[in-house]
Amino acid sequence: MRKEILVFVKESYVRDAQAYIGQLIGVEDIYADTVEDNWKDASGAMLVAWFVDLDIEEAQLRICRLYPDADMNIFEFIPVAGR
Repeated sequence: MRKEILVFVKESYVRDAQAYIGQLIGVEDIYADTVEDNWKDASGAMLVAWFVDLDIEEAQLRICRLYPDADMNIFEFIPVAGR
């Protein structure tokens, strides 16, 4: 069985995040006024990484490299059973 680790930014550290939830559009249209209603404020913990076949320590090292200026306390590392 594969080991998988999901890495989330904890809910209390998610600020001003938005997610596009509308129909597929081209990159050039993403900031057009006509698609404004398709952007929603995000809340709750947000998934920032999904590692396969790593242990917690290795996942933490990768997050340190990906987010070098971030305090590691903002992340939550959750091991899950793989497929």
